[in-house]
Amino acid sequence: MDTENLWEDIFASDDINTTDSFISIVDSYAQDLEAASSNKVHARFTQIKITESSPLLISQEYAQTVKSVFQNSKTEKDQLSQIDANSLYDTHRYAFDIYGDEYKFRVFTADVGPVYPVRVKPDKDICHEVEDDLERFLDLYTDTLNYWINDDGAVHSFFKVIIKSRKMQFMVKRLSEN
Repeated sequence: MDTENLWEDIFASDDINTTDSFISIVDSYAQDLEAASSNKVHARFTQIKITESSPLLISQEYAQTVKSVFQNSKTEKDQLSQIDANSLYDTHRYAFDIYGDEYKFRVFTADVGPVYPVRVKPDKDICHEVEDDLERFLDLYTDTLNYWINDDGAVHSFFKVIIKSRKMQFMVKRLSEN
């Protein structure tokens, strides 16, 4: 019985829409703002580091007991020396902020994984002002105002909508004065 090699299709197609250029596209919008404002208003797109602390603290005695039980058994670590690849598919939270000398304004946060879509949560006032234009990006599966950006082209369309909100225009002009 001949069987089809199901793995071949992965190498034969480019169907995976990666976010490899997403950060550089957003960074270019940050540079454009600085150029347009003669370096009076700056922007940054930075990763937000989330720290987690465990509510459970394992006692030293318990840890020693567990260690002695497993000391004589073969573990996965003994079998494989490679690093777990799941971290390659992690999603990281980023923030797009604009700022002047004294004030800053968070325009949106974005959950960026290795493939599209990217989930974006803009400032709530901006959302309400341009909600009709943002509707095509709307995430219909959540109660909060989250939006999906599905490809590199949609990044440009999303920025065009955000920039035309009154709040965004006010913030940019006010930050350029201070």
